[in-house]
Amino acid sequence: YFNKNFKKKFIRELTLETKYLIIFIFKKNRSLQLYVDFRKLNNIIIKNRYLL
Repeated sequence: YFNKNFKKKFIRELTLETKYLIIFIFKKNRSLQLYVDFRKLNNIIIKNRYLL
């Protein structure tokens, strides 16, 4: 799946400094689920310091 869509340019390599993991995972019913790992991005984000 990945290689086929990468060759078609539907999927491309991220060129930003803040790279984070984005992959497709097969679920038990063989459908695809998007998985995004935001841990690296969360480490550089400025947290909201003020309560609403």
